[in-house]
Amino acid sequence: MSGDFKALSNKVYEALNSGNLALLDEVYAPDAEIHAAGRDFDRAGYKAFLQGVLNGIPDGKLEEIETFASGDSGCTRFVLTGTLTGKQTVWPVESKGQAVKIDYAAVGHTQDGKIKELWLFTDRLALMQQLGAIPAAVGG
Repeated sequence: MSGDFKALSNKVYEALNSGNLALLDEVYAPDAEIHAAGRDFDRAGYKAFLQGVLNGIPDGKLEEIETFASGDSGCTRFVLTGTLTGKQTVWPVESKGQAVKIDYAAVGHTQDGKIKELWLFTDRLALMQQLGAIPAAVGG
């Protein structure tokens, strides 16, 4: 089963890099529970959230750093790079052409060949500093 998580993670990268979020229906179970950005989403809500990310960073690209899987569980680490230029409602800042590099980690469980539950983690402090929402650390 560990191959399922790796293959599903690759399908997520494909969906987001191509902008074809319909592919996510092949990845997440219809009753999937996704925990991201301090919120809980069902599959449709998570797709809407990701569309907001893609709207804000239209040139965004995901790159896998590493993926581990064992049994029905897995973890993947990846980075999203791009420029915040589009209309977005995900982050509390105005799009002004800010370059972003967002590091993520996701931990998930699969069931019947799809992701049933996922926890997505990111360094929100570093992101808000990149977006100019808060000052960067000085002298650190």
